[in-house]
Amino acid sequence: MKVVKLCVIFALAFALAWILIFTFTQPEFSAKAPIKIFWYDTPEYPMYVFAAFASAATLLFGFAVSAYYYIAGRAGLRSKKREIKRLEERVRELEFEVERLRGAVAEALEDTPAERKGTGSQKVADKKGTGSQKSVGERDIFA
Repeated sequence: MKVVKLCVIFALAFALAWILIFTFTQPEFSAKAPIKIFWYDTPEYPMYVFAAFASAATLLFGFAVSAYYYIAGRAGLRSKKREIKRLEERVRELEFEVERLRGAVAEALEDTPAERKGTGSQKVADKKGTGSQKSVGERDIFA
């Protein structure tokens, strides 16, 4: 597939080059004319020189603009990478703090009397009176 794509691009470039060559070799493009830039008159040059100069100037201008945006984009990416690195460090710090607090809570639960120990969901269930799995109105014979 890459070979086909390369061949198509080459064929298009070759055809465009021949179109330009045949266009600029016509007698009308061999005629000479001066350029007037504000108050300065240049010597007479063939018309194809003007077309070639305009094409080259456009290509150089396009290259300069694309290079500027490439460099500016890379700088933006670099700053975003620094920010991501800073935020990742902050996440690690917060995870460490959470683990430290979990350890402190676990130690606090170990220090409490045995009847107060239990999971959070078990404590909530006991407070709500839903410790049993029996349906409403049915009595739990082991309670």
